[in-house]
Amino acid sequence: MTAEPAYLAMQWWAFSKGAFLAIVLVFVGLPLLFAFLGGSASSSNRPQSAASLMSQAEFSLRQGQFTQAAGILNRVVSEHPTSPQRITVDKICSILRDKENNKYGPVTADEAQGLRKLMYNFEIIKRGYWNATPQTQRDLEVVFGAETFRQDDNGLDAVASTGKNLEASRDRALQGR
Repeated sequence: MTAEPAYLAMQWWAFSKGAFLAIVLVFVGLPLLFAFLGGSASSSNRPQSAASLMSQAEFSLRQGQFTQAAGILNRVVSEHPTSPQRITVDKICSILRDKENNKYGPVTADEAQGLRKLMYNFEIIKRGYWNATPQTQRDLEVVFGAETFRQDDNGLDAVASTGKNLEASRDRALQGR
């Protein structure tokens, strides 16, 4: 009979140790885990710079994630209305919506896909420029602007700038200049 109380004491000690660990886990470990998970999830809701958003949009476009890219570009417009990046988004929308009556509104996934095609074609034209004859290079400079081929950037700013140069060239040609 004396073995039973010792056995019960060991069981009670094991149970109390397990209970203590469970209590620590529930009242300390889980809140820490939720804070950690909640902290990383809420950090994505923190305001991001317009430049950071543009980089994310460009990355999404290059990855073929057009819906995501459109959403990010729309965030630039709504969260950074006075930024230079907002002006870039406006230029891009103007280029993409050239023949449309409605030039305003959020960027759509279809427009983002069209923007990716513009980026791709822009990259091809820039590569071709360096392999072209001097006369063809001059002609391309007249149409797109000489600065287009001197900059290293092939991102959204460069596409917007080049698109605006192309529109200006088209307008000059239509006016006979």
